[in-house]
Amino acid sequence: MKKQTTIKTRTKSKLQLVVRQSIIPLGFKLLGLEILFSMLSILLRNTFDATLFSSASLSFFQPLLISTVGVAKVILMLMAVFEWAGKKYIIRKDNITFQDGILSTNSKVINSSHIETIGLKQNLFERMLNYGTIRIYSPMLSKKYFLKNVTKPKNIINNIKEVLNESGNDDLMMMA
Repeated sequence: MKKQTTIKTRTKSKLQLVVRQSIIPLGFKLLGLEILFSMLSILLRNTFDATLFSSASLSFFQPLLISTVGVAKVILMLMAVFEWAGKKYIIRKDNITFQDGILSTNSKVINSSHIETIGLKQNLFERMLNYGTIRIYSPMLSKKYFLKNVTKPKNIINNIKEVLNESGNDDLMMMA
């Protein structure tokens, strides 16, 4: 299955790169939620099966609690998917835009002339699955920005350099 996380488009003779987060961390987050809520459901069922809660007056709480746990699981999983789907990074020759949100969006724009260094942070597991976090440092703003959990980060860094070099920002440095 081929995952497309970057899209190069040319609009009005402007090259732009759209980068999204990798689906791998989302999958692990959803798997963790599934395991957590499965254990909670088992715990609730076993608690109500115990002799302490076996009276008929308390037995109607069991389906209510298990249903509440199921609804909470669905809500948390949807929140994780919406958080993942709402993150987008748009790299243009004059700026980088960090967009977050689906229904209400927040955008942060960094002028490309303010960017001095670009780096990559990957642990062993991320290297094996070919995703990581790209760090962008702006000394003028004294701040680091992160493109978190992007697929094929080395290719994306090269594409970012290509797009930013079109703006005349040839003196980008790589962070270790």
